[in-house]
Amino acid sequence: MIIKPNTSFRLHAHPNIELIYVVNGVIHEYRLTSESPKKEYKLDDNTGPNLSITSNKFIHRSVSEQPLDKSIKIIDAMFVNEIGSIHLTFTRDEGATLLVLWSGNHVNIQSNDLPIDRSLPSLPE
Repeated sequence: MIIKPNTSFRLHAHPNIELIYVVNGVIHEYRLTSESPKKEYKLDDNTGPNLSITSNKFIHRSVSEQPLDKSIKIIDAMFVNEIGSIHLTFTRDEGATLLVLWSGNHVNIQSNDLPIDRSLPSLPE
């Protein structure tokens, strides 16, 4: 998967596991660290959990094929989004090339179910 520079995906949840290897560039994520309202999603429903009524805490993580900036916590080039994980993925100026193994399904968090705290950068409507 090639992701162009300065691309942002919607906040979404995974009903299954996703394995990602960063071949080139850097991928960034804001991940929900607090407990999700539910961890199971129906693929035919295509609706993620309501995050507007929970206390949400997000962390920023960057995954690169090699460390670029010592001030950013770099994780190994391989990472996993576990079943039920909720995250917003984006690139900056460098873009990214990924090898992704997943079922091809996810559920977007609907605009009226987004976190009330709008301090989360790059959160699309």
